[in-house]
Amino acid sequence: MIILHDTSIDDDVGNQPDSATQLAIGASANGKLEVATDIDVYKVSVIAGQVYAFQLQHDGLPSQWPSLAVTDAQSKPLGLLSPGSVDGYKLYTATSTGDVYLNVSEDRNYQPVGYTLSAVSLGADDYGNDQKSAGSVAIGGQAKGALSYAGDVDLIKVALKQGTTYQFDLQAGDIGGLNPQYTYVFELYDAKGKYVASYDNSFSYKAAGTGDYFLSIKADQVDAAATGSYIVSTSAQDAAPLLAGPVAGGVARLGLTDALSLDFDQKILAPDGSGITLTDAAGNEIPLAEILSVSGSHLTIDPLVHLAPGTRYTLDIAADAISNLNGTGYAGLHYTFTTVAAAATGTAGNDILIGKENGAAIHGRAGTDTVIYAGNAGNYDILQRNGHAEIKPVNGSGGTDILDGVERLLFDDKTVALDIDGVGGKAYRLYQAAFNRAPDESGLGYWIANMDKGLSLQATAGFFIGSEEFGRRYGANLSDADFVTQLYNNVLHRAPDAGGHAYWLHDLQIGVPRANVLANFSESPENQAALVQVIGNGFSYLPYSV
Repeated sequence: MIILHDTSIDDDVGNQPDSATQLAIGASANGKLEVATDIDVYKVSVIAGQVYAFQLQHDGLPSQWPSLAVTDAQSKPLGLLSPGSVDGYKLYTATSTGDVYLNVSEDRNYQPVGYTLSAVSLGADDYGNDQKSAGSVAIGGQAKGALSYAGDVDLIKVALKQGTTYQFDLQAGDIGGLNPQYTYVFELYDAKGKYVASYDNSFSYKAAGTGDYFLSIKADQVDAAATGSYIVSTSAQDAAPLLAGPVAGGVARLGLTDALSLDFDQKILAPDGSGITLTDAAGNEIPLAEILSVSGSHLTIDPLVHLAPGTRYTLDIAADAISNLNGTGYAGLHYTFTTVAAAATGTAGNDILIGKENGAAIHGRAGTDTVIYAGNAGNYDILQRNGHAEIKPVNGSGGTDILDGVERLLFDDKTVALDIDGVGGKAYRLYQAAFNRAPDESGLGYWIANMDKGLSLQATAGFFIGSEEFGRRYGANLSDADFVTQLYNNVLHRAPDAGGHAYWLHDLQIGVPRANVLANFSESPENQAALVQVIGNGFSYLPYSV
């Protein structure tokens, strides 16, 4: 320890633990290193298991940065983490309850400087940044954690067997997930701390030896916003893929436009879809999308036509048609299921009804009801008037069915929404209002599916406002006044009148969310009148299987 010898200059802070100045957690202290050999010592009370951040700032040259060390009462250095390249920011995990000492000093070659020192408690960490305090995860399992503060580094221990190939994946947590504006570093180290593998947030590794390894998770920069929850998944790639849950989520009966979803216990490959077939009870093969949708360990098999109601189908996956990333094949699947049955008459639920083409009156009643017609939509005239829909074959055969309380029509080639005053119409108008364009059928289907399940129009508008397309259309960082003006321009296609602009601006100023205002513009009589000629007799969309 260097002692200040120039007694002609008053020292503001003691230079040894027994003369240290107390610094409370959550507080800051201003000090000055009076001479090049000065050391200022502060005492901080800590609690075992808690993480603390110490920040040192100074008023000297940019290249001149005082040193900060943490010691015990005997001036023995304690372990500090200096995350990233941020000078003066240190993290300390207390191993015992008591006092520690912050030592501020300066290089002898620099002039004395003034500084500000602060101490903040960050709470207990879920996983530590060293092997002793690391978490653990079993192969085939998941570990959930969080980067809780700027500079947080989490270590998770995993036991590997020599010669076996493993897959490691990092993804954002379901709630409060990792901030997507930042990049995160996901790496594997051996027990000696030697780096062995990484590749973005997903990589495989063939173990060079048997024993404990450590996964490291951190942000690529030190920032309080580079935080959030995460999920680490592990699997052994030499083992064949297995289903991680029931097909299609185990639903009792599959919907007519639903896709078949399968989740595996590891990432998979399904190169061209060969060896995967779907047949009905008569053995007729149902055409499937040529390119299967594979997302990590999730496989979606999408029929190109809607399924028939109350019909038995069989999904066959041949051995090795699916493999893991290491080339080990899936054993195969023979799975039989039945679709939802058609109802004889409408009920209070969501019914499937059969179109008659003979002048029948079809009453859907409550719920979201769908009527099926054979053939393509172009074979029928669809007219909505007086609160009902009229469906008539264009070739003049049969009669005109009269539908009331029916929200959707299902043809061989498309699905049509009739509920222009309900969820379907609201979703269409919101698309037009938010993006000043007709909706794409797949995107429209996604939001209709979610709104059918209870997502409110206002909540949907909030998602639209947060989209990249909305930002491009309306502009970034709009004032409330400009936001209202843009709504008039993009939704109603006119300049705002003074009274209307003042009304909506007042709503925003008293706390009405912008999403609610967008929804109100979307459902305004003016916007509805502008679109009734476009969607008045229904509109097509691509159903989404939620």
